[in-house]
Amino acid sequence: MSGAAIFDLDRTLTRRGTWSRFITFANAGRPAFWLRTPIVAAQAIAYKMGLATRTSVKERSVALFLADWPRERLEQAAEDFAEQEIRTGLRPKARSVIEEHRAGGDVLAIVSAAADLVVSPIARRLGIHQVICTRLRWEKDGRASSRLDGSNCYGAEKLRRVRETWGAAHAYKPVTAYSDHISDLGLLLWADRGVAVNPSRSLLLAAKRNGFEVVNWNH
Repeated sequence: MSGAAIFDLDRTLTRRGTWSRFITFANAGRPAFWLRTPIVAAQAIAYKMGLATRTSVKERSVALFLADWPRERLEQAAEDFAEQEIRTGLRPKARSVIEEHRAGGDVLAIVSAAADLVVSPIARRLGIHQVICTRLRWEKDGRASSRLDGSNCYGAEKLRRVRETWGAAHAYKPVTAYSDHISDLGLLLWADRGVAVNPSRSLLLAAKRNGFEVVNWNH
């Protein structure tokens, strides 16, 4: 049985988060975009204070910045963003690690809290066909709904979705999981091999406690 490699996207494969940058990219040249950004900033503050959830913040950003675009327009913007991200946004060592796993016959997957609109075209350009991520909902008129299709794929939900997709027991052996953030601690512990990639301070401490490999993909 082949093994598998699970990659977080934001700040693991990429150097920066993708969702907010995609929203800025898609709304380039729209003055109304900048007038609405304080609302999202207020939502982010509310989240930090425990007054809002990650799901509500993401749904609010869709409603404010993406819901008035036709689906075809958004999907084209996502393709253009992915093209740019592949050229300039990946960590320097990300592609070589992906290719090492591919050469070893491993199944490759991106598991991310970012929305499928953004994740799927990036994954496709990397030759990664399994994607588990937050899903947007689309209205009958073809526009993005202000409600997500299911839960935000973050933290415990990310691990739940992986287990749901591959089964409670590993469908592949061994599984290697890569992430930069403490929110993925459960996933790293579940995997046969957890790797902390340019980790946040809290994940670095957890990596030392749990014996995870710590790597720098910027060199």
